[in-house]
Amino acid sequence: MKSDTLRLFLIPALVLASTQPCLQAAQLPDKRLKDKDPVVRQDAVEQLTKDGGEKAAAWLLKALDDDDWGVMQAVIVGLGQHGDRTAMKPLLDLCLEGPLRSLREAAAQSLAKLDGPEAAKSLSKKLSS
Repeated sequence: MKSDTLRLFLIPALVLASTQPCLQAAQLPDKRLKDKDPVVRQDAVEQLTKDGGEKAAAWLLKALDDDDWGVMQAVIVGLGQHGDRTAMKPLLDLCLEGPLRSLREAAAQSLAKLDGPEAAKSLSKKLSS
């Protein structure tokens, strides 16, 4: 009898408790993306990339100007997976003028995932002007 009661109440409570931090993280991306610790910011970006959702691209675009290159790299990768047309120009700019070669390469890869032909056309246009 006790084991049935235990299973009935304890297991759902443990499941709920184990998902609580994830729910809080998903509900408060703004707070985590503005944290002083770059590890927290990068984790927030990676969680947004993993979870996706209709607002993922908007949150990722807000984080694109982060001063930590690891966070920027994670944002660029996330935009390649969840970005939309609004991500094209910032990624094009990073592709051409990013502070690190690895960021420029990541931006180029993300552009190719979003719209390769359009990205190639835009890059060609910018390079020839």
